[in-house]
Amino acid sequence: GGGGSEQALGVTGKMVIGHFLAMAQDNGSAVTASNIAVQFPIVNTSTDNVGRGGSGFGLDLAYVRKTGGTSIAATVRNVVNTFAWDVGTMVSRAGTATFDGNSSTAQFDEQVFSSAPSSIKQAVTAYGIKPTLAFGVARAWRSDLTLAFDAQQQLGDETTVLFGPRTQIGVGVDYRGLSALPLRAGVTYLTDGFAVSGGTGVRLGATELGVSARYRSLNGAGDVGLMVNVLALH
Repeated sequence: GGGGSEQALGVTGKMVIGHFLAMAQDNGSAVTASNIAVQFPIVNTSTDNVGRGGSGFGLDLAYVRKTGGTSIAATVRNVVNTFAWDVGTMVSRAGTATFDGNSSTAQFDEQVFSSAPSSIKQAVTAYGIKPTLAFGVARAWRSDLTLAFDAQQQLGDETTVLFGPRTQIGVGVDYRGLSALPLRAGVTYLTDGFAVSGGTGVRLGATELGVSARYRSLNGAGDVGLMVNVLALH
């Protein structure tokens, strides 16, 4: 870098393996006063092929720049990703059942994948991995105070593979006014929810023992996480 700045560009290659996929669709199930008709076709990786349901290669790009007390990072994950489910490892079930009050029929026997309805076969083919954009910036506001902002957006939707919430936007603060006891806190907006976190650490020479906790709410359901880590500082 020059002019008091440092920058770096990174490229990461990876192999992606899909262990198992199960997918079902409602193709017009109906309930009337005199009849119940279920049409719920199902496809899934066969039991003989669990662990090898799909595969592909991916490529991530990252850029980092540090100027004075400001650090900026940008990442495009899966800028290229060839992952696809192997339909040769999958089976199907018709998923049909009827009941008219007197008699019933059902068909859930295992069949070859090609016998599934075209709509669900197309959904399996489209269920791949799309790029994810991520950006973050940290600013040393004072010698003992750092503010951070980060955002992440997955370009896929419910018809593609999503890794966690589709959108994440967060802000955080790191306060080191107490030299031996840094304090950290953050809040994050998530698709259909939010998260809040806080933590501290105890510095002993060149080592820091950190403890943090997080509360996350997604779709109205909450969960709590606790993390303990040891960092070697240089």
